[in-house]
Amino acid sequence: MEKDSLRERFIKIRASIEAGSERVWSKQMAEYLLVELSRRSFNGTLFLYSAIKGEPDLLSHLRECGHRIALPRAKASGVMDFHLWSPNQNLNPGKFGIKEPHPFEPMLLPAQGDVAIVPALAIDSEGYRLGWGAGYYDRWLTSHRPKFLFVAGAVFPPCISRDPLPRDSHDIAVDFCLKTDRCV
Repeated sequence: MEKDSLRERFIKIRASIEAGSERVWSKQMAEYLLVELSRRSFNGTLFLYSAIKGEPDLLSHLRECGHRIALPRAKASGVMDFHLWSPNQNLNPGKFGIKEPHPFEPMLLPAQGDVAIVPALAIDSEGYRLGWGAGYYDRWLTSHRPKFLFVAGAVFPPCISRDPLPRDSHDIAVDFCLKTDRCV
């Protein structure tokens, strides 16, 4: 029950963030990510997400980044598959209303050295995420985590929890959060 009350709290916090701040912070996080990728001589696939309201919209700022991008498609079985995406492709609402690539686009599995960026409602200082509770990303990361160069979390600064978030044995921490110019 504690996770449910925290979800409600962080949903309210997200709803209070002004659209202008969302755009600025999303751009700063995308720039931070590009610096990290360059610093590590990244040349793999970027496993990203399609933002819903209240999530950093990195895809808008990474459309022309030059890296191969894969986006998730949620299945009824509680798992996700990632499909190749390019800037000229339309995304269509899928499960939960999240925009997804067409199912006929090539499905991609993570390869050694790829990077994953995962959304959350909140992330704590140890990298543990509070999501919507369906476990899609935890299940996916359980299967693929060892392949990634790093897994970064994407939340706006007010959603970085100063207190440890409750966690279960199946919860997977991110390596770090994408940063903005705002200190938290």
